[in-house]
Amino acid sequence: MAVCLLHLLWISSSSFWFDELFTAGSALEQSLSHAFERWYFNDLNSPPLYSLLTLLVGRIVGVDEFTMRFPSWLFVTANCLFLTAAPTRDTRARRLAGLLLAVTPFAFVYAQEARSYGLLLLESTIVLLAYMRFTQEHRLSPVFLIGVLVASLTHYFGLLFGGMLLMLAFVTLVRRGALKEAAKAIAVGVLCWGWVIYVVAIGKLAELAQPFWIAWSWTELFRILMNLSSVTLAGLAAGSWLWHRRPLSSDLWRLVVVPSLSVCAAALAVSLYQPLILGRYFIVLAPAVALLTADVVVKAWDVAARLFSARARYAIVGLVVVLLTAENVTWMRRQKWGPYQNYRAVAEFVIQDAEAAGDDPLVVSIVLPSSRPPVGTLEQHYFKRADQKANRLRVQLIEPGELAQRAAESHYLIAMHRPVNVAQVRRYVAGTPGFVEIDIPTSCKSMTFLAKRTGIASGSGASNDLSSAGGVRLAS
Repeated sequence: MAVCLLHLLWISSSSFWFDELFTAGSALEQSLSHAFERWYFNDLNSPPLYSLLTLLVGRIVGVDEFTMRFPSWLFVTANCLFLTAAPTRDTRARRLAGLLLAVTPFAFVYAQEARSYGLLLLESTIVLLAYMRFTQEHRLSPVFLIGVLVASLTHYFGLLFGGMLLMLAFVTLVRRGALKEAAKAIAVGVLCWGWVIYVVAIGKLAELAQPFWIAWSWTELFRILMNLSSVTLAGLAAGSWLWHRRPLSSDLWRLVVVPSLSVCAAALAVSLYQPLILGRYFIVLAPAVALLTADVVVKAWDVAARLFSARARYAIVGLVVVLLTAENVTWMRRQKWGPYQNYRAVAEFVIQDAEAAGDDPLVVSIVLPSSRPPVGTLEQHYFKRADQKANRLRVQLIEPGELAQRAAESHYLIAMHRPVNVAQVRRYVAGTPGFVEIDIPTSCKSMTFLAKRTGIASGSGASNDLSSAGGVRLAS
């Protein structure tokens, strides 16, 4: 639990980045029907369960970085605690599994992001543990069935992981002749496809799926491994196994390894046909990897206890802690302390600069990224809600091909998220007298860009206020 509390330290320190703007935007909607039309149909790989939860949170406590990210922290923390209750014989291994999961870099990252991965991680743990209990009782528990259904309504890898375990359970029941129980698996399996069937039925599939095709590369395998566990823990597990050469516990081979390999095989087979895979989607396998790693490490520790002194063993533990700390710092500096994309600082600069420029209306032009709705969130959340004087700002959206024709009337130019668009606007500004680029602190300079027309008075505190990596929190 103490490790999970560390996840809270930077949870609201940085701006929403592009993907989180989808979450914030859907939570700002005043009606569920508008939320479905504007947001849920724009993100086919994330069915609406998580967004419905954040819509409820936004109605109750409001929309800002902390309130939108805090549910993810709750999900990741609950996941680590639940994993300590895994139905395995070795109490030490399951407790260590919860700890190992909590200290991995992806736990730090996704506990602090307003996206569905924290919820997906929790659902994966619930489904995995319920499946492990199923193999002991040969009965489909409500927890197992509901967990599979809920996972399918959160992400299509939730459908893949939960569906694979449900299929394995179905095969087991048929082989044992428990046809009534097997019928339950069929019914839930059909329901799991409900969201996909609905999207196809309303004709949205062809329109929405194309933006999510991901060019396959074998380097994606490395990203998958990075998201399954940290490099340090992967090295620790491999080293422990090679050193003592003892196999994993037989129940883990049967209950964890086989389903995990089945999921990987199915995902890679689909990807080779039509690429849809990002490394972070394999977060569904993280609980299984934590259990396997803990089992190997506990066995290695028992062997080491007979060969090395306590001082030597705890020195190794200290070394692992140092390596994990260094790895987490590297991940956090890249993805959270940066921040990755800094739209809050963009809005803060524009508003402060506009306040010092008199009372004339000012045009803010945003070069469209791949999708329109996040741009609307940038306008509503970071401009309009920031300051009453922001009403003087007139926001217009520019298609990338219209930049040369429409940018001339702009007082501020913003490009967001897509490196190709940022590079295009940067070239335009560099070759156009009358514009100057504003340095916005961010860890990914190719994804956040702001330029202003020269001759507009600079806000007295703008430069100083933006000196920190995360920018300044805007008044709501």
